[in-house]
Amino acid sequence: KELIDASSVNLIISGGNSPNFFLKKLSTKKKILKKINIFLSDERLVDKKSEFSNYNHLKSNLKKSKIFSPQDFKNNRNKKKKFFNKLKNKKVISIIGIGEDGHYASIFNNSKKIKSLIDTKKKPNILITEKIGKPKLRRVTVNLSTILLSKKIFIIINTQQKKKLFIKCIKNKLNPLYSLVKYSNDNLLIYNAKSLKRI
Repeated sequence: KELIDASSVNLIISGGNSPNFFLKKLSTKKKILKKINIFLSDERLVDKKSEFSNYNHLKSNLKKSKIFSPQDFKNNRNKKKKFFNKLKNKKVISIIGIGEDGHYASIFNNSKKIKSLIDTKKKPNILITEKIGKPKLRRVTVNLSTILLSKKIFIIINTQQKKKLFIKCIKNKLNPLYSLVKYSNDNLLIYNAKSLKRI
């Protein structure tokens, strides 16, 4: 509420289950939803109606919202340009959940493209990964430079185990979480995904 003023915003939301409680709360805020365009940070390369589709999951929670998926813009340079023109034309806020292995937005430490994905000298971009993660599927994801377009980045953590993992990654400089924290400057906040209270 504090970040969404009279103008609308672009909200980047990561896939997975971490944002579920936030999405449930957001779905009841009709006035706020009218000011938000939703951008998926990442998607599994499956049909949008698949049970594994992040788009399908998001749409089931935010039925009437505009949702832009990187899957729709991945195929050529002009489509990517269109995606980023839409994203950059308003204030950006990111809601990012993390996996049990420390990945976020389909950016896995053992990905063949990890260097390109977390290189902040690279321009904001959409990349396709190899088959990776659970379920083991090819994925399309924005890079770290895209997330760093955000005025605020909210990391949401839904288990104690993930909280410990997050601390370990930052302390031991383990990517990709370490790079996210390192380059987000003062724009990053950490919240409990179940209570939506700051950690």
